[in-house]
Amino acid sequence: MKKVIKIKESKVLEIIDNIINEQASQSISVSASNQLGTYPNFDGLKTLAKDLRTNVETALRGSTPYRIKTDNPNGVAIARIQGSALKLIITLVPCKEEDRDWYFDLSLAIYSEINTPDGFKVLSAKVMEKAAQRGQAFVGSQGKIESLGRNHIQLDQLPNLDPKKPNNVFNLYVIYIAGARPKGYQRAELETGGGEQSKQASNTQNAVSSSDLKNVSSIKEGDFLYGIRSVDNQKYKLTFAPFKEGYDGFGVYITGPGTYEGKKLDGTVAYDLKVYSNKPGELQGNNEMGSFKLIASGEVTSTSTVTKPEETKTTSEEEVIKKVSGKFTTNVADTAHNFKNLEDKLGPILKEMYDMGINPKITDLSATISKNGEQYTTIYRATVSKSDDGKAWMGFTSRGSIGPGLIRGKTYEQRADGQIDGTENSDSKSLEEKLKGIGAGEIDIIKVYHEPTVFVKQYFVQFTKPKEFPPHK
Repeated sequence: MKKVIKIKESKVLEIIDNIINEQASQSISVSASNQLGTYPNFDGLKTLAKDLRTNVETALRGSTPYRIKTDNPNGVAIARIQGSALKLIITLVPCKEEDRDWYFDLSLAIYSEINTPDGFKVLSAKVMEKAAQRGQAFVGSQGKIESLGRNHIQLDQLPNLDPKKPNNVFNLYVIYIAGARPKGYQRAELETGGGEQSKQASNTQNAVSSSDLKNVSSIKEGDFLYGIRSVDNQKYKLTFAPFKEGYDGFGVYITGPGTYEGKKLDGTVAYDLKVYSNKPGELQGNNEMGSFKLIASGEVTSTSTVTKPEETKTTSEEEVIKKVSGKFTTNVADTAHNFKNLEDKLGPILKEMYDMGINPKITDLSATISKNGEQYTTIYRATVSKSDDGKAWMGFTSRGSIGPGLIRGKTYEQRADGQIDGTENSDSKSLEEKLKGIGAGEIDIIKVYHEPTVFVKQYFVQFTKPKEFPPHK
C-alpha cells in the first residue's frame, strides 16, 4: 500500500523555491595571484592582498548572498604556485541574506626562521593585532565581525625569494576576517511604476543641519549633510546609517575624493564619527579620517579648487593641501621606527595630486617616538602641497636605527647614518645608489629625527621619478 503525504500548498511553494535557489546559487571560487618579490621588501605581497580583498568583496556584494567557506583542510584559502607567483583562492558558499558576509580583509606576514629572530610567536601576535585593527573599518556589521581562520603556507617551491641566500625557506602567515552586511542596507529593486515612485523615494532622504546633530532622535537613516574634511580640505557628502542604540556617535557613509586606510571613500562603507560639545559644528573621526566641518549643501569653499581647461591640465592659483597622520603602539623597538604605514598613505596621495595636474611635494613632516615602560608610542604627520620648485616628488622612504648599545661596534646614530652612506648596507650601496636603481632622479632628505632618550635616529627622504612621472609644465 502506498502512503500519501499531504503537504500544504504554501509548503510546496517553499520547497520549490528552495530547489530553484539551490540550483541557481552554487559555490564559487574567487582568487588573486601575484609574484611576491624578494627579501626584504617583498613588494608584490601588498598587491596580492589588495587584489584578493577587492575581488572577494566584489563577489560578496553581488545579487546572490554568499558567506566565506572556512572549513578547507589546510586553511581558509587554497594556496597554489603558478610559476613564480602565489595564487590564493577563497571559496564562497550560498547562504541566507541575513547570514551573508559583506566585508572581507586579511592581515599577513612573510618570514623565515633565519630572518625572524623574535620567533613566530611574536610575529603571529602582530598579524592578529593588525587584523583586529582592520576589522574596525567594518562599521555597521551588527556586531558580526569574525576571525575566519588562517593560512600558514610554506613557500619552498617559490625560487629566489632571497637572492643572496637561495636556500632560505620562507613562510607566509595569513589571518582572514569578515563582517556582516550593514544593518538596514538594502539592495535597490527595479521600479515598474514610473516617476511618481521615484519622487516619493527621494523625499525619504533629507538634508540635515549641524543643529540637528544635537537632537539624535530627529536624524533618520538616509539623512545627509556636507562637510569639509580637515585632512585634505575637500567637500564630502555624509549620509547617516541606521542609528545604533547606546552609541554616542553616528555611523556615516562618506562619499568624496579622498581615501581612508587605502580605500576610496565612495559611500559604500559606514565609518564612526562623533560630535563633541566643544566643536558642535563638526563630525570627528580618528587622526587619519580627520574631522568634517559642516557646511550648507550649496556652499562652495575656495580651497582645493582645480580647473581643467580643454587644452591644458593645470590648477588654479588656489593651493591644494593634503595631510596624513597616524599613531600606533608596540613593545617591539624595530616596529616603533617602521614608517611603512606612512609610506603606504603618502603613495596614493602623491599619485592623486599628480593625476590632477599638480606636481606634489611633501612640505612638512613630523615624527615622535616615546617610550613608557616596555611600550613605544609612535606618532607621525605629513603635509603634501603643490611643489614650489616645479618638480614632481613622487617617491618617499625612511631609514633609521633604534636601540642602545653597540651592534657591530656601532651606536644607533652610526647605524642610521650607515644606511644612508652605505656602510651599514649588505651590498655597500648608499641609499642614493639604491634609489637611483629604481628610477629616482633628485633626492631630498626632508627631516632627520633624533631622540636620544629612546636611542633612535630616523631619516625621511623624498625623491623624484622623472621617467615614470615627468613634471607637469
